Amino acid sequence: MRIELQNYQDSTIDKNNLLNRGEMFGDGFFTTGVIINGQIAFKDAHVARLESAATQLAFKDFSLSDLQSKLDNIENTCYDDCTFRISVCRNQSSRGYKISEKATSYCKIDLFPLVERPKSPCELLIARIHINHNPSLAGIKHLNRLDSVLASSEIESANQEALMLDGDKLICGSRSNLFVLINGIWLTDKLDSCGILGITRQRVLDYFVSHGIPHKQTEIRLDDIPLIKAAFVTNSLIGAWPAKSIHGRSLSLESSQQISEFIN
Repeated sequence: MRIELQNYQDSTIDKNNLLNRGEMFGDGFFTTGVIINGQIAFKDAHVARLESAATQLAFKDFSLSDLQSKLDNIENTCYDDCTFRISVCRNQSSRGYKISEKATSYCKIDLFPLVERPKSPCELLIARIHINHNPSLAGIKHLNRLDSVLASSEIESANQEALMLDGDKLICGSRSNLFVLINGIWLTDKLDSCGILGITRQRVLDYFVSHGIPHKQTEIRLDDIPLIKAAFVTNSLIGAWPAKSIHGRSLSLESSQQISEFIN
């Protein structure tokens, strides 16, 4: 374990020595995606997500034009296919939870090797860790992800995903959104009390609309598991990942694989 001491007692915290509220309080938001052939996949959706989060979390000096310019520059640079993460947090000189009027936005863009999409269907487990319930933060991909960290730690193999509960409701995966097929209708949670409004989730919903596929945003409960015929999970890195089982119960793959082929 690395231990670092920063002593502010004998110095003034100034514009060159600001406190990172993202590290201290999770005061920020992010998005992750892929760059393929020099293009940021679904760039407009990622930018819209960041802009919406900045508005909801009152990031007053968040500059959409600065971000757009930087992303354009990235696309004009010869990068290999890769994964990206754009993180935005607040910095300020005063300590404490309260947001200072002088707080400034800090944006960091990280590039990582491209994540290979899974080739085999996944097993969906029920995590012991429940998701944090907070309607005020529902939908936002904010930096407070400790519940997902702990739920993900319950995964024991590469082809598994841990589903997170809010009471007895199945909300999402530890790193994904969830879709299940019951009585011929694809269901996904409304995400109005917790969870993240995923970009690939929205692509799936748009696909359902354009192809006339029955679907509904509604509650999915533990008691519904025996009724589930098929399922898949989604995010910007894995695309749509068909599930071969949920909570130890085998599922049909035909319909979920068809959706996966279109989305991926």
